[in-house]
Amino acid sequence: DTVAQRTQELSAKHEVVVSSVNYASRLQRGQLPRQMRIDGRFASFASIWEPRDTIGGDLYWLSSSQQSGPFVLAVADCTGHGVPGAMLSLLVSNSLERIYANDTAEDPASALMSLDHYVRTGLNQDRVDSESDDGCDAAVLRIDRDKQTIEFAGAKLGLFQISAEGVFIRHLGSRCSLGYQDVVVEADKPVLQKISYQYGDVFAEVTDGFTDQIAGSTGKTTFGYRRLEEVLKANFTKTAEEIAAAMKRDFAAWQGTNARRDDVTAVVFRL
Repeated sequence: DTVAQRTQELSAKHEVVVSSVNYASRLQRGQLPRQMRIDGRFASFASIWEPRDTIGGDLYWLSSSQQSGPFVLAVADCTGHGVPGAMLSLLVSNSLERIYANDTAEDPASALMSLDHYVRTGLNQDRVDSESDDGCDAAVLRIDRDKQTIEFAGAKLGLFQISAEGVFIRHLGSRCSLGYQDVVVEADKPVLQKISYQYGDVFAEVTDGFTDQIAGSTGKTTFGYRRLEEVLKANFTKTAEEIAAAMKRDFAAWQGTNARRDDVTAVVFRL
């Protein structure tokens, strides 16, 4: 009888945790950019947002559509996944809202250092007695459609560009991560890159959950950047939605029966 009772108690507790996490998932999804922040800014736009455990540490973010001039797109990958990752992602999302609250004047490299500061101080990791040492990798893009330029800076995250002619360019981020106890050293600080584009160019931004996924067949090899380049090159004439669908398909086939290793996020857009 005691075993049956314990099973029942465990089952009830499990139910509470599951329903709590499912509710948190709705809240986290609600934090992602609403359609009104996307409309009118891209020729086409698509995203893949798949937390490993219902909720997670990945996010993408767009500046308010109320602001005029260039707009900002950011992607971040916070430490861990599940509940801790989701709590961190909320801090990152709120920090981005603070950085770009009034206008989009702050350049992406400087914005990443502001984000670094907000995450470190927000978690009290600037103090010697800090109990946590967490942070994020991130990329920030300031897109100016009038000038056909993108200002880009990345902290461990790069940006992929496929020109209208099918030329593939990988813009690398800097080697730092943001928000951790250790302050970012000068040599590793994010660098501002100015990218020109033509109408019809395709851009993709992915978190490392995509490239680091182990294959179902070998159980060793990761999806990697070469395969990502291949799927982008094979589909670059299509809409962002079709490109994202092809990425999703290739990724699922690659993962096979293997467990998902990390949260997976990808943002694909055509300007």
